[in-house]
Amino acid sequence: MADKKKDPESKEIPLPPAPPVPAATEYPRVDTAQVLPEALAPFIAEAAPEYASAVDHKKQQGKKAEATPEVSEKDIPAPPVDAPNVPSPDVSAPMVPSPESSAAAGSIPGAAVPAAPAEYPPGPSAVFVQAPTPPPARNNRLFAVLLGILAAALFGALWFGFLLLGALFTGFPVDPLQLMLDAQLYIPVGAFYVGWVLWSLLANRAGLVSWVFGSIFVGIFAYLGYLAFMFVAVGFNFNNFTELLPVFVLDFRPLLALIAGREVALWFGWLVSKRGAKIRQQNDEAFAEYQKSIAERPVVYPGL
Repeated sequence: MADKKKDPESKEIPLPPAPPVPAATEYPRVDTAQVLPEALAPFIAEAAPEYASAVDHKKQQGKKAEATPEVSEKDIPAPPVDAPNVPSPDVSAPMVPSPESSAAAGSIPGAAVPAAPAEYPPGPSAVFVQAPTPPPARNNRLFAVLLGILAAALFGALWFGFLLLGALFTGFPVDPLQLMLDAQLYIPVGAFYVGWVLWSLLANRAGLVSWVFGSIFVGIFAYLGYLAFMFVAVGFNFNNFTELLPVFVLDFRPLLALIAGREVALWFGWLVSKRGAKIRQQNDEAFAEYQKSIAERPVVYPGL
């Protein structure tokens, strides 16, 4: 092949020399195994005093080992010929610190000594005290209902006497034995007892003032009881109701039942109100004793 013709005008341009590279700075080597624990010693002493005291103890042992000169075999004098065989000390054996040296190392001023665990007093235990129950309020209803039987019997006797007197004043002959078996004697008595029981349940431990109005209520029941007997006796119907009502209302016998019932209910109501006042006082004393026991019992705070 023919040689390539060189261009006479082309010339090779030399490249500029490369700048010198600076040598790497050599830093002294630092033994992190020795520097790092010393730098972190204050933080370790504050966070974990027991670990810091152990580190100081190991450091003191290391310093003591460095201060102890190493003994070589050349420095050990040869035993005399006549001397008994004495075992040579094992120089390579590690030195074990004795308890006395450990105690001495722990008593070095400035060394952190782990504090003994604090003994806390036992916490308060929970005390469970059963709270006293409030005393039940006594009532006067049962006594009043039972006393009403005696009041109804007395009303029946008084009503029987009023019927005899009314027969004498009107001139109608009445047989007392037949009157004792007649319904006109027992119907007002039953109505009286019904009115007494209703008012006793309402009044309970009320005072005498309540029985002043209650006696009128019971007397009205006796009055209506005799009116009911009269309507039944004559044969009640809606045709003669308007004619018989004015006659029966103005009759003296229902009025006598009203008067007798009112008087008996008032006097027996006085006995009921007297016992009611005594029961009120007993209830107040029992409640005051309950309040006193609540105030004197020990206070127990929840969560203790």
